[in-house]
Amino acid sequence: MRDLVEYSDWIMPLFFAVGIASIAYRVFVNVSALRARGCGIRPALPDNALFGETGASGHSEASLLTKYSGASRCLLVSVTRERMAVELMFPFNLLVAASSIALDEPVPIRAITNAWQVDERSVRVSFDDPQRQSRTLRLYLKRPDAFVAALKSLKVKSIAPLEGMRR
Repeated sequence: MRDLVEYSDWIMPLFFAVGIASIAYRVFVNVSALRARGCGIRPALPDNALFGETGASGHSEASLLTKYSGASRCLLVSVTRERMAVELMFPFNLLVAASSIALDEPVPIRAITNAWQVDERSVRVSFDDPQRQSRTLRLYLKRPDAFVAALKSLKVKSIAPLEGMRR
């Protein structure tokens, strides 16, 4: 019994130290990845943004895993004349690799194939990634109509859902 007590004296501090070390490693890896891509650690809305919103939610529809592992109220969504960006906000960008939930690359406006408002809170944006694969993001925004209007002003095609197709 005494051996068990001595064992518990050092095992909990060890677990704590390993946990802290793994978090520190994850932060180091994510900061390195952000700097390598030229992104800031604290993303901000661009000065020339046609649309910008913090605290958005969303997910990629690339696979079942990305569909259910999206981000909730921790995204920064912006639209400029050159690109649409969906980024994790600080401090979430330090702890979660955005590539693991397929929300990591800014999308050039010319790559967006269409965008439409699904319901009162969400939009879908389809685009071609650099490998010319079609991808779709679903974003939950406070102002989805303003997002779609910003993309329409840049001549992005908007396809409204076809009403009454299912009967």
